[in-house]
Amino acid sequence: MQAPVPRMSWRTRPKSAKNVVLPGQTKSETAPAEKPNDQLNLGAETNSEAGLISEDGPQMVFDDEGNEVESSVAEKPKSQKKVLSPEEQKAREQRRAELKKKLASKISLLREKRKAPGTKTGGPVKSREQMLAERKKRQEAKRQEKLKRKHEDEQADSSSSSSSDEDSDKSDAEDAEDANVLFGNIVFKDGSRATSDLSKVRSGVAQKKKKGPSNNDIKAHMQKLEAKRRKLDSLTPEERAKQEEKDKWQSLMSQAEGIKVKDDEKLLKKALKRKEKQKLKSEIEWKERKQVVKDTIAARQKRREANLKSRRENKGKKGKHQPRLKKFTGTVNKGGKGKDVKKRAGFEGSAKSKGKSK
Repeated sequence: MQAPVPRMSWRTRPKSAKNVVLPGQTKSETAPAEKPNDQLNLGAETNSEAGLISEDGPQMVFDDEGNEVESSVAEKPKSQKKVLSPEEQKAREQRRAELKKKLASKISLLREKRKAPGTKTGGPVKSREQMLAERKKRQEAKRQEKLKRKHEDEQADSSSSSSSDEDSDKSDAEDAEDANVLFGNIVFKDGSRATSDLSKVRSGVAQKKKKGPSNNDIKAHMQKLEAKRRKLDSLTPEERAKQEEKDKWQSLMSQAEGIKVKDDEKLLKKALKRKEKQKLKSEIEWKERKQVVKDTIAARQKRREANLKSRRENKGKKGKHQPRLKKFTGTVNKGGKGKDVKKRAGFEGSAKSKGKSK
């Protein structure tokens, strides 16, 4: 039986052995010094491999058959800088300046687009004063735009009215003969009304507010009549007759259009007296209602205090021996009597006639 061949390891490797270099790798000029056995560790292989890399000197290479081939790697030639002529140098500097200018313009455009500080757009608002100034600037621009638009509209209206005035002058002469004919009050289904000369239609939905006092303001109508009388007194007899004739025709025109004319002083005085009487009556009734409410509240409070007093006095007694508490309901009578004072009917006669009939 043959003896086993001892296994070679990196610890039993002879010192004269050469390092194996694969194709494409370089061998270091000096081999790394051997370390003592107590300092050997797992990092020894990595250190030995790192020492194999070298750019200069011969290296051991194996061919395809496994024979050693000694070869050397040629050094890379150093690149030499090209010497430029003055014209080329000048052209390069000019091209570089143009590129810098282009880059600066692009950067400034992007800054303006995002409204960076220091640009024409002003950047974001940083203080209250700047915010107020920006707001005032926007309001002023809006106001100027509004004034400009209004001025343009006025110019357009004036140009259109000047052209329409010429046409209206011609038509006025033709319609002058038909204007003397008056018609009654014509009301359509939608509420619109035709004027007395049937030239226009007044909308019933959105009518213009008439001048003068309202129909219910009787005092204002009387003041208007008084002012008209004073004006007539200050005129001469001829002028007064003309003015009275004019007022009469105006009153007839208004009545034909369906407008109520309140120019009778006697009727106005009678209506004012009736209105004042109704107002006084309503005022008295309102005072009575307020007094009834006040008396009712006082009566309820009095009944509540009486119930509380009775409950305190009968505390501890059984339910059947306690008096029954009463709650106040209703209102206090206006006349202060036990029953309500009813108003008499309008046709039952006076108290004197009733006494005679009995």
